[in-house]
Amino acid sequence: MMLYKITNKLKRFSRKLKRFGYKLKRFSRKLKRFSYKLKRFGYKLSVRFSAYKVSRAIKNSKECNIILIGTPEHGNLGDQAIAYAEKRFLDETCQNFKRIEIQFSELKYCLYALKENIIDQDIIMLHGGGNLGNEYPEEEELRRMIIKIFNRQKIILFPQTMYFDDSEKGTKEFELTKRIYNSHRNLILIAREKQSYQMMCDAFKNNTVIMVPDIVMYLNQTQKKHRRDVLLCFRNDVESILNDHLKQQIIDRFADDENQAIITDTMVKYGVSKRQRERELNKIWDAFSQSKLIVTDRLHGMVFAAITSTPCVVLSNYNHKVRGTYQWLKHLPYIKFVEKDENIFLYIDELLALNCDAARYNNDFTKSYYQKIAVEIDQSCIVKIENKVE
Repeated sequence: MMLYKITNKLKRFSRKLKRFGYKLKRFSRKLKRFSYKLKRFGYKLSVRFSAYKVSRAIKNSKECNIILIGTPEHGNLGDQAIAYAEKRFLDETCQNFKRIEIQFSELKYCLYALKENIIDQDIIMLHGGGNLGNEYPEEEELRRMIIKIFNRQKIILFPQTMYFDDSEKGTKEFELTKRIYNSHRNLILIAREKQSYQMMCDAFKNNTVIMVPDIVMYLNQTQKKHRRDVLLCFRNDVESILNDHLKQQIIDRFADDENQAIITDTMVKYGVSKRQRERELNKIWDAFSQSKLIVTDRLHGMVFAAITSTPCVVLSNYNHKVRGTYQWLKHLPYIKFVEKDENIFLYIDELLALNCDAARYNNDFTKSYYQKIAVEIDQSCIVKIENKVE
């Protein structure tokens, strides 16, 4: 009888414990949802506050402005490096202008102030990169909107890769972009490689088109650090054409202790604000500077290797942007572009044996090209770029 009562009590206790566990799980899920909403609220608040400060800067400006629009907040450090280089280029070459940056999510809160306070002498700079096409529709929609709204303003597009695919949607979007861009009589488009340059010249007959290197090549992040590991920096998105078998072969090549491979990426899993940008970039540049070799299929994996003077084997992606950008860097003996898969391991062995003195970045070759951007901004209001690029 006693054993029966104890058993019943234990069963009741077990049921209560299960109900409590169920309630605890529900509470945990609610707490996570609340935490997510709180983070979203905090993010929106910070964006609005930042946009408010930008709007005030536009309203209170007593001088000509250069307004950089569409810089990223996402975790793609290649895009963040582009924004950083754009800002640094403008700060160092356009000191007679007030420089104002508007990030992608800030624009809708700043647009009214911008429309109300912009003057004829102000210049709009659109963020560069590799998203002029139908693969990244939000960025293309932002550019179209700015070009349509500010149709009397000088607008300059920082160096871009252009790529519309051959699908029905790609063709339709390309025609829309051509119509909108060609309707603007003071739009300067800058390509960062030859194929995009030719496509822009053919498509945008009413616009000025020039070609310069990717703006990140303006930087020189070479540091004297002890180099030890190998970094493997591979894409994991629609732009990747690297098959899993070859990727595993590359990883296995560095299985020994002497050449330990670290798998990394130029993407982080969190947003990066204006204030955090330089800190996050310094982290990745430090990692590259401490490596004796990079193997990558990312465009800015290659460019980061170049500007940190780090030997690099580069694989292509699904379009022409990596191959085209490599043409600016092919004179560097420590950057090797893979035309055939079987050459990967030959280049790896070659670069691991390379004398460190041969790997030294010098961005003198970029000066005359970036001068073109400064001239397009304003010939009378520039600091000579020759004195600014390191």
